[in-house]
Amino acid sequence: MSLRRYAKGIYSHIKDCYLLSASCHTRLSQYEESIKMLGIVLKCEPCSIKALYLRACAYTEMAGPPGEDQDSESLLLALRDFQTAHVIKPHDQLIFSKLMLIQNNIEKCMPKPLKQ
Repeated sequence: MSLRRYAKGIYSHIKDCYLLSASCHTRLSQYEESIKMLGIVLKCEPCSIKALYLRACAYTEMAGPPGEDQDSESLLLALRDFQTAHVIKPHDQLIFSKLMLIQNNIEKCMPKPLKQ
């Protein structure tokens, strides 16, 4: 086995550990830690669909339940990650449905323009 192939195998295992750990942090409501770990994965592999999806889900959870009290900044960050994932994998129905849901939530929590 060549050294290059060995290094790729090690990287793959490390990346999987980061993704699994980030998923666990999200389930434990430790969103900031999850986002930090996924950011590390995305620095090395910017087109990682799994990392983009998991980070968008963490941002969505961090925003709070749907309604007017949601954190719009977290929703916008989730939207960015879902949009990026959708560009990379446009036919993925799960990504598309989450993207539409986030867009609807953003529309609901944004202030309405004043009528004149």
